Amino acid sequence: MGVRKYVTMKDIAEKAGVSVNTVSRVLNNKPDISKQTREKILRIAKDLGYIKNITASSLRSNQTKIVGVILEDITNLFFAEVMKGMEAAARKYGYQLLLMNTGIDPKKQREAIQTLLERRVEGILITPTEDGLSDFERLSHIN
Repeated sequence: MGVRKYVTMKDIAEKAGVSVNTVSRVLNNKPDISKQTREKILRIAKDLGYIKNITASSLRSNQTKIVGVILEDITNLFFAEVMKGMEAAARKYGYQLLLMNTGIDPKKQREAIQTLLERRVEGILITPTEDGLSDFERLSHIN
């Protein structure tokens, strides 16, 4: 299976005969672009199957809009209900949740914390394992 080639702003700009900056301004809903140019760029983006690169956007804005959630047991119905409420609240404010399951294993909890920190989540909600409380010390030193 080959590597998927995503459509870029450069691809859209070339097809539309405009600059990458103009495409960026249209796709980010910025002002000062004519209606005709805006419609043309949006049509080309749709025709080419453009998908916004959230990773690139988060690098520029320094915001991932992702909150990590570490649960000790995702099969627990209580946590399923809690997740449902958290997801609704996160969505309301433009955030997404990234769920990690530890299976009540302190080693998996440490790995989950590391993974979420590497992904630069903006917060971590956690139901700690009994033996994993020391991980909170580590998290308390991160701004």
